[in-house]
Amino acid sequence: MSRVSLLVAMVGIGAFASSPKVASAQTFVEFDAPNSGTTGYLGTIPTSINSSGAITGYTLDAYSVTRGFVRSSSGDIVEFAAPNAGTDSSSGTFPWSISSGGTITGDFADALHVYHGFIRAAGGDISAFDCPGAGGQAGNGTFPVSINSAGVIVGTYNDPNWVTHGFIRGSNGNIVDLDVAEGSRGTSPLSINSAGVVTGSYDDVNQISHGFVRTVDGIITEFDVPDGANGTNPTSINDSGAITGSARNSNEVLRGFVRSPDGTIVEFDISGDTNGVIPTSINNDGIVAGYFKDASLNQHAFVRAVSGDITVINEPMGNASPLLTSADSINSDGSITGTYLDAKNERHGFVRIVTDSAISTLGSDTTVSTPASGESDGIATQTQSQSTGGTAGSTSGGGTMDPLWLLVLLAQVGAVAIGRTRGRA
Repeated sequence: MSRVSLLVAMVGIGAFASSPKVASAQTFVEFDAPNSGTTGYLGTIPTSINSSGAITGYTLDAYSVTRGFVRSSSGDIVEFAAPNAGTDSSSGTFPWSISSGGTITGDFADALHVYHGFIRAAGGDISAFDCPGAGGQAGNGTFPVSINSAGVIVGTYNDPNWVTHGFIRGSNGNIVDLDVAEGSRGTSPLSINSAGVVTGSYDDVNQISHGFVRTVDGIITEFDVPDGANGTNPTSINDSGAITGSARNSNEVLRGFVRSPDGTIVEFDISGDTNGVIPTSINNDGIVAGYFKDASLNQHAFVRAVSGDITVINEPMGNASPLLTSADSINSDGSITGTYLDAKNERHGFVRIVTDSAISTLGSDTTVSTPASGESDGIATQTQSQSTGGTAGSTSGGGTMDPLWLLVLLAQVGAVAIGRTRGRA
């Protein structure tokens, strides 16, 4: 049975979307995959939510074996494993992205701990693929990270010399490399939108990361955030071409940023974010989700409206010490999925629904509760400082033609500074 915490808050105009919104119901639905482990740091870890509210992610069972799952918008959960996925604690199936049609991509480690890409159709059929140049050593392989509505996938692979390359896999199965010319230390695409525009980062000879955006016809534009002296790391692109991510400044502090389609960059911070801001996802309204840590190492989720207003979110059931709530993906209607830790440090998934009709769509197997008088409602809204800068990059030709402290979701690749880790809570 799902657990639902219903919170009602007054939201200022533009707080969750570009169009005016006076008030919304804040509904948190907590969920666990059937075979999730119930001891410390095991559990359920969502990674992506699509426009229909379907969620994918992975679960760690009692033996730390990793399986994928997909949760329908009505709450039904199906677990799955890619063919030939290993069954020890160093292998398993890791879904990272779900398309609007319900197709899932990710990677799996086989019994020899070599990684392969997979595609799971909405009907459940799973096929595997490898990039032609991928190395076959343990820990090496092919790592898809994002899939769009047309079934085009982007990701990375390591060659036998452990150099990281980007790739684009067409819906017909054709795979082409995506390498930025200046990326002598590796290129890492992280997100693709419905038009086939890709964003990600590359590392230069000094191991400083820079952002890039690649059009569908192969034109690559490089960019740096003005305050990103020590690195620019995009994480997500929406259908309009707006990009979010983090930049590391000269003091080694992570700042959030949004880059508009015309190249204008706005940087932002959150009050109390002494350990940096990590945006994870941007939806088609331009609303950004992510998380940050405060001075006490409490991890909080946030959503940032187009106006710049930031809402800080703590999952009501998340009572670990220190606290931990992550927002890992936001969809077109503003629903967010992520992970929280309970008092036993077990990981649980949640979805935060912001529509007024949310309660009527939850199904009959849910329970509803409200915080007692005087308790925190899990939400605080604040207006944050921001700075604007222009682009700082060049345009070059491309090739032809997809919680837990967020860092490369493919930790073993080691190719980018910002992304999702497998060990993230």
